[in-house]
Amino acid sequence: MPSVVRVQYTLPDAQFLNELLRDDLILRYVKDDYSRSEHCLEFYDTDDQALMSRGFSLSVTRSRQIPVIELQQGLRLRREFPGLYEGIQYVAPYEQEGDLIEPLMLRGAPESFREAASAAPLRHWFDTVAHRMSTTLYLPDRTRVSMDFDNGELVVEDKRQPTYYLFFELLFGDVELLLNYCEQVQERFQLSTVLLSREQMALRLLRSR
Repeated sequence: MPSVVRVQYTLPDAQFLNELLRDDLILRYVKDDYSRSEHCLEFYDTDDQALMSRGFSLSVTRSRQIPVIELQQGLRLRREFPGLYEGIQYVAPYEQEGDLIEPLMLRGAPESFREAASAAPLRHWFDTVAHRMSTTLYLPDRTRVSMDFDNGELVVEDKRQPTYYLFFELLFGDVELLLNYCEQVQERFQLSTVLLSREQMALRLLRSR
């Protein structure tokens, strides 16, 4: 039951990434090569968004050889630090099409998830698709942070919206060091924080004209 501590920013466009990667504020903490991958996340919920209303986010990640089910619980925006999300994550292999609940229950997901997910049929709601560049930042005091750049799109029914995101996720170490570093990056590049969950963004796109 690993915790999630993540700070999210939007980038103006894909080209802006080049400026970030050349800056010393990034370069001084990078020791490894960047990995590149294709990420496709399928999000599921009931027709009345029972999971979202109870603080759950359910998705299947198909960017790996074996698809993975991910359940995030209580991934809430922390008001005193815009862009910071904290919550709990459960992960299980997706081995049988349509079997989304029991594999997560075996990994310790709460009974309240089963209740919400079983109240009505789950349906494929929307997708996020992205080309991702990732590396690890080696911050002071052995604090390790995953840094990911996503160049992709949000897909809801027949509507599509380009997305350019920068994520910092704590792997190990001091949360305050992560927040201090993110503040420096945000100030240096004048970045905008992500204040809506992916589900909220999908609803907004669905309702747009």
